[in-house]
Amino acid sequence: MMNMYSIWSHGFTKLEWSQKNLNNSILISRSSKSKNFESPNISWFTIGLSQILIIYYLAIASSLTFLVNQDTQKEMNLEHNLVEFFSG
Repeated sequence: MMNMYSIWSHGFTKLEWSQKNLNNSILISRSSKSKNFESPNISWFTIGLSQILIIYYLAIASSLTFLVNQDTQKEMNLEHNLVEFFSG
């Protein structure tokens, strides 16, 4: 009798309780599906942003390499000119 009272005091019979649990599990599965559907949008954005940053940094690195190579070429020409000037 005490057990029956505790069930009714919470407002649920066993059938209602199982239906409520079933409905909750359906809602949870639906919400997890929608979260899984939304998460690739964030990851695609992250992938796109990282690719843009990689391309940006590669462009900076290649331009810096080009500038260093130009300076090295100028130094080599200057050394060559100095050697020719003093030797001949």
